[in-house]
Amino acid sequence: MKPHGFRGELKIRLHWTHSDALTRASAIDLVSGNERRQHRIERVRGASGGPLLKLAGIDDREAAEACRGAALCVAREELEALDPGEFYLADLVGFEVVAPDGSVGHVTSVNTHPTVDSLVIESPDGRRLEQPLSDAWVENVDVSARSIRLVSRDGLID
Repeated sequence: MKPHGFRGELKIRLHWTHSDALTRASAIDLVSGNERRQHRIERVRGASGGPLLKLAGIDDREAAEACRGAALCVAREELEALDPGEFYLADLVGFEVVAPDGSVGHVTSVNTHPTVDSLVIESPDGRRLEQPLSDAWVENVDVSARSIRLVSRDGLID
């Protein structure tokens, strides 16, 4: 996120460009380091390259500049209800990743890239691996079992 204009608006970079969560949320948390501040949403408007967000208490460019680089978090209860079998990427952190020949490790985070999201996995021996999150590589995501089954290890990036 970065400042936009002189009235305290923030230009937001969404992980998923089709998300409408900000238009339905009443408040967000800005997280920077160990600091977490809640702000009421005054308005959201569309713009090329991502939405513009106006938050209560951020009324000028200087205040908006202080928010640069902060993570924007929407409370879970403000998100759209999921259909069976659906999940939010954040839910995958902590899931066990399993290949046909056994455990690959556990998801530590999810990277969002322009063309595909990827799981960041810590293997049992401490290596950091990435796995593109696509049907070609992921056989099944079982939310209730907190596990992800891969088609093979071929898609893993060391």
